[in-house]
Amino acid sequence: LVGHSAGGHLASMIMATDWSEFGCKMNAHPNIKGCISISGIYDLEPIRLSCVNAESGLMLSPEEVKQCSPITHVAAIQQLIRTTGCELWIVVGEFDSPQFIAQSFHFCKRVSQNMKHESELVHFVKVDNKDHFTVAEELYDTEYQISKILEGMIQKHVEASSR
Repeated sequence: LVGHSAGGHLASMIMATDWSEFGCKMNAHPNIKGCISISGIYDLEPIRLSCVNAESGLMLSPEEVKQCSPITHVAAIQQLIRTTGCELWIVVGEFDSPQFIAQSFHFCKRVSQNMKHESELVHFVKVDNKDHFTVAEELYDTEYQISKILEGMIQKHVEASSR
């Protein structure tokens, strides 16, 4: 599972979702082997408090912010990691905005808390010389840092499933 910017937000929310609430007879989480969230939005409160909330027509309420912010669903994400071994990579560009960098670091720190050995499955990566937009532009390149992370996750699970 890979997402960039709003897609990073959605990827994190997918990890936090209890699929049984949507009528799934079986929890879909065991099928999620890993997540790379690139320059995601993990706390929507700064958006709610900014002019963007009204000017964009979002009009987020405090309850919607709580419901839709991955940072408020850390326990569910931790549970997914504990029960499935799903890896979580929080990636941000070195020249991303201070808000994206801070949110990424804080989210990763919160998810890692109280995880014991599972904290090894939660990673924070700041990609050198990249900003919010350029950080995802080279995913086609197999030598790119994020592509190598993705390839490593896939390879690990292919090897595990062939045993």
